[in-house]
Amino acid sequence: MTASASAPASWIQRRFLDAPWPILVQTTWQVGTRVDEAAAGAAVARLAARHPMLRTVFIRDGEAWRQEVQPQADPAAHVQVFAAEGWTPDALHEHLRDATATAFDLSAAPPWALRVYRRGEGTIVMLVLHHALADGWGLATAATELWECYAAVRTGREPRLPGIDKDYHAYVALEAGYVASAGAVEALARVQARLADAPRLAVPMDRPRREPPARTNALCSPRVGAASWARTRAQAAALRTTPFVLSLAAYFAALAAWTGERDLVVGTSTAGRWSASFRHVVAPFVNPVAVRTEVDPGEPWSALVARVQRALHEAVRDRDLPFGRLVEARGPGAPLPFETMIIMLNVFDQDAFRAHLAACTGVSLDATAMVRPIPNRRSRYDAEMLLYEYEQELNGVLDFDAGLFDSPTIERLSDAFVAALDAVTRDPAAAVAAGIPLMEDQARARV
Repeated sequence: MTASASAPASWIQRRFLDAPWPILVQTTWQVGTRVDEAAAGAAVARLAARHPMLRTVFIRDGEAWRQEVQPQADPAAHVQVFAAEGWTPDALHEHLRDATATAFDLSAAPPWALRVYRRGEGTIVMLVLHHALADGWGLATAATELWECYAAVRTGREPRLPGIDKDYHAYVALEAGYVASAGAVEALARVQARLADAPRLAVPMDRPRREPPARTNALCSPRVGAASWARTRAQAAALRTTPFVLSLAAYFAALAAWTGERDLVVGTSTAGRWSASFRHVVAPFVNPVAVRTEVDPGEPWSALVARVQRALHEAVRDRDLPFGRLVEARGPGAPLPFETMIIMLNVFDQDAFRAHLAACTGVSLDATAMVRPIPNRRSRYDAEMLLYEYEQELNGVLDFDAGLFDSPTIERLSDAFVAALDAVTRDPAAAVAAGIPLMEDQARARV
């Protein structure tokens, strides 16, 4: 999309723009030195000049949205500096959380910000973007390139950045062509057939569901230690699958233990980047898919893993069908096909990024670190599991709707997931129920 270009919003953008509260993506770093704010502003300008989406505003046009690209970015509209030297850690954390719910004026300026918090000799830096501008992959690209531009400004050189073959405007045109094709009609029919008669997940809520949902967010943090995560990778190779498939199977089993349900639908995200030409583009290509399978507590883990892998492959086969098209086909007021998501955040190579960030800022590796994910003020689903590898461990952030659940209720799901992943990696021939205390308790209660 070139300067001054105007185009309709994509399917996924409309979903984010029509949400009753801001849906944002963000990442936060702790840097052990004072960030040069003038250089940060110049880096923002260079980054926005490279990515039209970072110069895009959104105009409501009746029931639709139109996106327009501005000629250039104004760093003053995006770089926000806070004197946070006297703030307590709790006050800083709450301020960062507030930033995840900040409503942007979508038509006034591109909805994203670089928030710089001065902390004595150090700095906390948060990059936050409206989800209509970028997905997690695009956020990772923007973060990496931002620091490269920062280093280039500081050292008086040109930034070393990969070439970009196509922009998001080309993708929107491709998507529109695909939606109008016979292939999209066939894909929609397949997805609808897979989800036909799927029951709505009977989650053990502590409070009744309200419409519209409040989606006040809280979280717990499941953690898989280095030894268990190493076993997961080794077992995935032995079973000819991936660590994500094992994690997805463990999540299905944990949900079965938590809810008592056997026929389950879980959402996950696909990259949505149809070709390598879009690899380095900052934009919201992400497209959710619905994975449906059954969990038999008496079967071996290896059988569940194989079935989950087949179900995932079937769902990913239709990954090019815009999720919004499926929602539209279900009709006004129909619930989403899933109430819970699991996403593996593998777009950041954490160790490589920390080394890159250290090189760009001139700070030693030990003094430059990603801050653990800041929970959003609003949840997107009843529960959403985000998994990411950090320092050779698998860490999780289980976001949940605090309007529905108390923390102990969600902690049971979190504990069941960790137990399930440990069980499948220790003995894939063992029965699923034997590795999850919560599921064993249910079996004893039925007896």
